[in-house]
Order: sequence, then structure tokens, then C-alpha cells
Amino acid sequence: MGNLDRFLKAQEWDYGTALSEIRSGRKRSHWIWYIFPQIKGLGFSEMSWEYGLDGLREAREYMAHPLLRERIIEISNALLCLGEDGSGTGHPSALQIMGSPDDMKLKSSMTIFAEAAPDEPVFQAVLDKYYGGERDVRTLKRIAVSVEEMRKSDAYTIAHGTSGRELMRRAAEGVYRAYEAWSARNGVKGGVDRTGELRHEASFVQNGRDGWAGRNIAIMAGGGNNGGDGYALAGILKENGINPVVYRVSDKMSADGEYYAGVAKDLGVRIEAYSDSVDLDRYDIIVDCILGTGFSGELRGMAAEAIRAINASGALVISVDINSGMNGDTGEAALAVKSDLTVSIGYYKKGMFSGEASRLIGSLVNVDIGIILPDN
Repeated sequence: MGNLDRFLKAQEWDYGTALSEIRSGRKRSHWIWYIFPQIKGLGFSEMSWEYGLDGLREAREYMAHPLLRERIIEISNALLCLGEDGSGTGHPSALQIMGSPDDMKLKSSMTIFAEAAPDEPVFQAVLDKYYGGERDVRTLKRIAVSVEEMRKSDAYTIAHGTSGRELMRRAAEGVYRAYEAWSARNGVKGGVDRTGELRHEASFVQNGRDGWAGRNIAIMAGGGNNGGDGYALAGILKENGINPVVYRVSDKMSADGEYYAGVAKDLGVRIEAYSDSVDLDRYDIIVDCILGTGFSGELRGMAAEAIRAINASGALVISVDINSGMNGDTGEAALAVKSDLTVSIGYYKKGMFSGEASRLIGSLVNVDIGIILPDN
């Protein structure tokens, strides 16, 4: 582990005070840096650098330390327990509790720990309660990686014992769970068309469920590993009693993609070649697995036709890892899928926070599948 002793020493005298102040509903003394750590580089003071977390890795190490984990969960739960203040909101605001700019430091801290420990719900719960569920974009930018860094991380992870096939399975499971969680949190009842108008609302309300169940689902699969994620997802959906249709947007297939296509076929998933005669308007959810982070240049042929058809549909669109057609480093795109939800795999990509990304991505989440980011 890194130098976590700096937090233990700083908290030795101040943690009890900090917890008491939070429980009272008002921060009064100076402890924000080592009680609610942020990622390094957001501030410029000596304290922010001393106690800044050195990326996701150190945030995960922090959460792996028994005492530090216990304390940040305890004090975050204390924030959740704050009740009525007579303002009509049901609780004081983060600004009222923390003061400025510590209210934004709290948001940043909850963001990095929500990313580092996605199975611990308290951090997202604090963001939901005090920040409308929004994570701190400046923090997310700090932990984003380049396409080359992502490629090297994939290769490093595979070389150190985790197969590409296993990573593909984890990615598909991550997408499955991410949409279940996202739809439950956002109360999704139907597809959103590209103008923001809710579509298919009556059928979804009658159905009475969020998530994948009861939906007409099309998975658009390209020829690379991104397409392989789509075939693996199709198999997972089928195993959960859901019947997607996979449309092949390429005749090519990666080795791992071919394996999961075979699994899906054996489970009874329909796999068909995509053509311009396919009516995507009849689907409630379209999963975009056409192109991954390695794409650059100009879109042509069937991929371009499929992306135009997705964008013209009234379906809710989920892009896997990145919106097909978007440059993973710059966010630029002449033509790309417009998603309601993009599920980044492993690490956020730098392009997701620049260029055309804000126009193309409705909501953005990341799933950790155990990809190791090398030190160098």
C-alpha cells in the first residue's frame, strides 16, 4: 500500500471532532483534506497536495485499509442521517453543512470513493442526497485514461493471468448490472428519442418494471472486442429469461467474440446480419457494441448506416465502453451514436470529457472489471 499513515496520523486527533460536527449538521473546524480526501491535483494548497489521493489505485488502497474504510463509511452515513431543517428540502444542503468550498470538496471525495468502491452504496447515496446524484466531473477527468493507456492496461492484465475472454465476460456482466442500477435510480419507463421526448411510455408503465425485463432489445455487434461484449451480454440476458436479438454489423469477429457468439447461439439467441431493411423502431432498448475505443477516422458502410438508424430510432440507447464513432482521446466525431447511457469499461476515457462527448452522452457510468493500470 501507499503512504496511508499520513491519514491515520492526521485523523488520530481530529476524526472524533469531525464526526461530531457532521452529526451536529455543521462543519466548524479544519479537517476536510484528510477526513474526506480528494484526488490529487484539484487544489493547490500544501494540504491538498499532502493528502490528495494518487488516483484510483490509492483510493482503492484507502478502502482496503480496515480503519480508514470504517471511518469514511461511518462519517458518510452520518451525512445521510441528517434530517429536517425546516427548509422544505428535508435536510440541510451540503453548503449549509460544509461551507464553501468544502461542499465541493465533499462532492469530489464522494465521487472518487464511489468509483473506487462501487459495491459500497453510501458514497453514491450521499451524492444522490446532496448533489442530485451527479458525480464531480473534474474528478472523473483526473482518473480518465488515454486509448493507448487502456490498450496497454488490457495487455498487462491479460499477461498477468486474466484472460481476454474472462475480461469480456466481466464487461458484459458489468453492463447488465449497470443498466439495472441506472434505470432503477432514474425511474426509466421507456426509451428517450434524440429530441428528449419520452417514447413508449404507456407500454412501459403498464409493464410496471424498470431494467431489462419485458423489453424488446436489439444488440448491434461489430467485428472487434466491443462486438464480443455484445455477444456476451446477449448470453447473460438469455440466461436471465430475456430474449434479445443480435444484429451483426460486420462479417468479422474477434476470437473471444466468436466464442461468446457461439455461447449465445447455443442458448437460443437470434443472431442476424444487419441491413437497412431492419426496423429498429420496434425495439425499446438498443445496445451499441459496434465500435470500441480503438476507432479513429471516418465511418463508412454498414457501420455508418447502423449508427444513423440507431440515432433515428425512438429506443433507449446504451453504448458499451464508448459511443461508436467517437474518438476515445479527443471526443471528436463526425458521426457517432447518441446514447442515453454510456457504460465505460475499466476506466473512463479522456475523450468522454471533451469534444462532442457532452452532446453524444446522456449519462455516463464506469464499471470496474479488474483491469490493472501499470505504474508506468
